[in-house]
Amino acid sequence: MTSQPQSDSSQSEAAGRGNRVVLGIACALIAIFLFAIYNTLSKWLTADYSPWQIMFFRGAIGLLPFAAYALAVKGWAVLCSRQPKLQVVRAALGFSARPSLICARPQRPVAEAVALGSAAPIFVVFLSVPLLSEKVGLWRASAAFVGFSGVLMIAQPGPGIFTSGALYAMAGTLCYALLLIVTRRVGSSDSALCTVLISTGLYTLAAATLMPSVWVTPNGQDLLLLAAVGLVATTAILLFAFAFRHAEAAVLAPLDYISMLWAALFGFLVWGDIPSAWAVAGMATIAGSGLVITARERLRRRGREAP
Repeated sequence: MTSQPQSDSSQSEAAGRGNRVVLGIACALIAIFLFAIYNTLSKWLTADYSPWQIMFFRGAIGLLPFAAYALAVKGWAVLCSRQPKLQVVRAALGFSARPSLICARPQRPVAEAVALGSAAPIFVVFLSVPLLSEKVGLWRASAAFVGFSGVLMIAQPGPGIFTSGALYAMAGTLCYALLLIVTRRVGSSDSALCTVLISTGLYTLAAATLMPSVWVTPNGQDLLLLAAVGLVATTAILLFAFAFRHAEAAVLAPLDYISMLWAALFGFLVWGDIPSAWAVAGMATIAGSGLVITARERLRRRGREAP
């Protein structure tokens, strides 16, 4: 007699979980679209402004609404970190990664710069062995090597690589991969809101110290675009934080490769960029290897949780 209510309850809980996952995926897709707008605006603005100034506006404009949200959700306790030194290291890596990726955009089609940035999980696999003492199996190692070949397809190493922006993109991707590894460490004790708030505040302060040497007074239109960079990036980060509260990382991670499609579309519409055959092959290779790495990470996590 009691089995029917229990069955209805379990079905209701399953439906609720399903709705939350759908909501998380929707938030992630909107965030990815907003980041595509952010990448496009950043490339547009680099024609007249230093990457440091763009980065300063991103942090300064976006910090206030993000801080208001974080304080409303967690209160002042959100600023308390149990690993402050690692938080400083993470902020320094972000301070290095973002300008490098921004510097790559004027010299590369935006889709290629975004694709190179999307290779960070591939670098993480290589770096996790010496830095995290992780064992990398055959599948993940093979996927990482294949993915790196995709990076080479896009970068096309040669005499012109020093002027192509590829080195900027690869240096930024390496710093971003290190940032992801540090994020794993701080994530064991600090909330995501704490981590993003501290790192954004620190790199904004660091960028502010460079303003006297790189400052260019923006006109009215550019000021709106610089403000939009901060608001769009912050809104995307908040949507991602909301998405990860409702869906697993393994579900959301593959969606990130949609950013390449948006970047290719905006690059064509704004600058008339048409990716070369090598670039398309490289993007597909990076996306495919990233999906394999994500799938293997999910299997490893299930294996650890099973006991």
